Amino acid sequence: MVIQSVSNPRIKRVRALKQKKNRVAEGVFLADGDLLVEEALKSEHDVQEVLISEEKLSAFSHLVALAENQSVPVTVVASHVMEALSDTVSPQGIVAVVALPKAEPPAPKGGLICLLESVADPGNVGTIIRTADAVGADAVVLCGDCADAYAPKTVRASMGSIFHLPVVHLKDAAETAAFYKAAGYTMVGTHLHGVDAFDDDLHWASKTLLVTGSEARGMSDTLSDMCDVLLRLPMPGKSESLNAAVATGIFLYTHLRLRKD
Repeated sequence: MVIQSVSNPRIKRVRALKQKKNRVAEGVFLADGDLLVEEALKSEHDVQEVLISEEKLSAFSHLVALAENQSVPVTVVASHVMEALSDTVSPQGIVAVVALPKAEPPAPKGGLICLLESVADPGNVGTIIRTADAVGADAVVLCGDCADAYAPKTVRASMGSIFHLPVVHLKDAAETAAFYKAAGYTMVGTHLHGVDAFDDDLHWASKTLLVTGSEARGMSDTLSDMCDVLLRLPMPGKSESLNAAVATGIFLYTHLRLRKD
C-alpha cells in the first residue's frame, strides 16, 4: 500500500515533528535523507519507522533491507507526500522517525565532553556535534537557550554524527558543569580574556569539559567563574570574534593535539 494523502493521520503525525513542541511531546525526531537514515539504522538509537518515496524503492533498497532486518516498519508514500514530510527544498525521498535520547548527563568516561551554553544557531550546533565526533569526544551537552539538536536543520548539519555520540539537552548549565567537575573533569572555558590556547607550555587534561558560550554573549559569569582554565584564540587581524562553531572546532583539535593521556 502506498500512502497518497498528506491528510493521512500517520503522515500528519510525522509532519508535525518539524516543530519542537511536537518532537518533545512525541519523544521522537526526524532523520531526513539517505545518509542520516542509514546512520540512524546502524546506530544504537531506537528507529521507530522509515518512510520512503515510491520512486526511491529501488535506489534505497539497501536501506529498506536494513530496516526490515531490524524489524523497523517501512512505509511507502507518494512523491508529493514525501515532499510534505521533508524539510528540504529537494527531498532525497526517505526519512526515519527516531526516538529522542533520555535527558540525563552522559556517563563520565574520562575523555572530552563539550558543553554548549545558549549556542543559538542550529548550523553551529550541528557543526560542533560533527567536529566533536571527528576528534573522538565522548558527548555533547546542550544547556540554556541552545538551538534544538534534534531540529531538522541541526540534524542535517551534524552529517550523521548525532548518531555517533550522546547528544542531550539539560536545563541547568551550572549543575551540569558541577556534575562533571565532581567526576574529576578539568573545566576549560572559551573566553576572550583567557590565556593563549596556542601557548607551547599549555597542556590539556584528557578529562576535559570544554565550554562554549553563546554567539552573542559568550559564557555566563556563572560558568566562567566555575572554569579551571579560560582560553582564547589569538586574533592578530581586525576581527573581534570568531564564529562559535569555527572557534570550538579549533579548541577541539587543540585538545586532540596537546592532551595528556
